[in-house]
Amino acid sequence: MKSGPSFRSLLAEVTGVLEARGDSTVTRIACDSRKLRPGDLFVAMRGFEADGHDFIEAAIIKGAVAVVYQDPRHEETVEGIPWARVADSRVAGAELAAAFFRHPSRQLRLAAVTGTNGKTTTTFMIDRIMRTAGLPSGVIGTLGYGPVDDLRDAPRTTPDAIELQSQLRRMVDAGISAVAMEVSSHALVLARTWACAFDVAVFTNLSQDHLDFHRDLEEYLQAKSLAEPA
Repeated sequence: MKSGPSFRSLLAEVTGVLEARGDSTVTRIACDSRKLRPGDLFVAMRGFEADGHDFIEAAIIKGAVAVVYQDPRHEETVEGIPWARVADSRVAGAELAAAFFRHPSRQLRLAAVTGTNGKTTTTFMIDRIMRTAGLPSGVIGTLGYGPVDDLRDAPRTTPDAIELQSQLRRMVDAGISAVAMEVSSHALVLARTWACAFDVAVFTNLSQDHLDFHRDLEEYLQAKSLAEPA
């Protein structure tokens, strides 16, 4: 039988828990019901094209052992299973993932690199400096995740919070002690890096890209400013 932390122990590290019921053993965390396995904790998040709340029932049928959600209209859907309603399920998801993977960012020298252009180059420069100083290091960004000579494919510049914490844990367990990470404005606004303990933040520049996502340059700049050290 697979083992893991209890739902309640994970919730103890989450801010914004409004109400909770029940307990269970959690073997994984998922925010995509299509990838859910029996034993998973399902975190329902609102997306741009779909709302995870609409898939709570499907997640339970597939074997979810607990559900974290934000929309109070789904209270009846989670009856009979451990659950928690939170103020912001994206923030809660990031905090749950950090707790589940035992806070890997706290065990790293972690640099956040944000800006419209130059993020990839800057992370590789930081990586080279770290390795020259004798620190085993890795990167997270457009070209991949991990040591520069053994990068794993990157589906997006900054992975979702669950995948991010998983990758950081993988690197810590592999002996890496420093990571330079590209942090997109989308990732900052969507709380993907919420529970990361950054030691330093680098801001490269700001241009008029991504104004399809941000209303104006001021909002874009405010998003970038979220990448501040802990």
